Amino acid sequence: MSNNLDEIRIKINQCDLKLIEAFKERMNLVKEVALYKKANNLPIFDKNREKLIKEKNIKLLNDKEIEEYFLNFFENLLIESKKYQKRIIDDEK
Repeated sequence: MSNNLDEIRIKINQCDLKLIEAFKERMNLVKEVALYKKANNLPIFDKNREKLIKEKNIKLLNDKEIEEYFLNFFENLLIESKKYQKRIIDDEK
């Protein structure tokens, strides 16, 4: 572990850039999902799908110490994804 706070913050900034790119990519895919759901008259919320992806990603995380924080982060991501889908579907009407 690095003892230099500036070095740690540089690494956090680099991590943030990766998160931004991953977020942008995910939201572009969410947009595609929304357009598909609209075209096929499907609901935005799929309880079973959300449950499965939460379980899968918790297993992939494989870190009990931060699992609770990841789950909160991921649930917020899903909330924002659904809001974005709703906006896209409503704008397309």
